[in-house]
Amino acid sequence: MKPYVIEYTVRTVVMGESESEAYSAALDEWREVAGDSTPDVDVSDEVHSAKDLPSGWDLQCIPYGGDGTTRLEHLICTPTEEPKP
Repeated sequence: MKPYVIEYTVRTVVMGESESEAYSAALDEWREVAGDSTPDVDVSDEVHSAKDLPSGWDLQCIPYGGDGTTRLEHLICTPTEEPKP
């Protein structure tokens, strides 16, 4: 299996007195929205190196959908790179 960067898009409606309150409500309600929605999924790129990772991700992260223990550094190293022990 190979790691890929994906993007979920969900359109929903939240309540708020202003855009900033609606933004806060969206963050507060995210788990419920995610459970109630079917997102559009865009598979954008295969991850070949750390520079391909989205913001907030690094080689120490464990990707979703794998074995739950293998870090990205062990999945995307090139033949000239050695994974850290």
